[in-house]
Amino acid sequence: MNPLLHQDPADHAIETVAPPSPIPLQSIRKSEDEGQKQREEAFNAEFHWRGQPLHGFSVSRSALFLQHRVSMGAPDLQACLDDMDAFFADACRILWLCSHKPEAWTLLRCSPGALQAAIDRWTDENITGSEQSAATLLAFRIYAASTRNQHEPAPLAHRPSGDDLGN
Repeated sequence: MNPLLHQDPADHAIETVAPPSPIPLQSIRKSEDEGQKQREEAFNAEFHWRGQPLHGFSVSRSALFLQHRVSMGAPDLQACLDDMDAFFADACRILWLCSHKPEAWTLLRCSPGALQAAIDRWTDENITGSEQSAATLLAFRIYAASTRNQHEPAPLAHRPSGDDLGN
């Protein structure tokens, strides 16, 4: 007798399982709102050096930082980001830029030597040898925070009908 031909139909019953209930859209939005809040807090984090608040690493500060690196013949930035000791010169540039208002560096933009002299003077007055690692780490955190993408929700009036809530 062939067991495949003579089986009890109950052995082959298909168990039906209810599909998972969809996650309410409000829960998704609440989760996205919480995530957005955390990203914004990280992006807008206020940094301090020696108890003094630093200005944000704005687009104009970042542009001057990159321009100045090139004019001073600095090594490849990616290589410096992988070596914290090599990043110290960049850390000094970032901290100087973030500790000064644009008025202080706008006129120095066209004179890389004068700009570097101002950065060196400030570094000598504001970063001791024992603070070098802390300064480097802080500047790295400032730089990393400035390069993060920020979620931009679509305006409520222009939201598509689907669940696309922004970029």
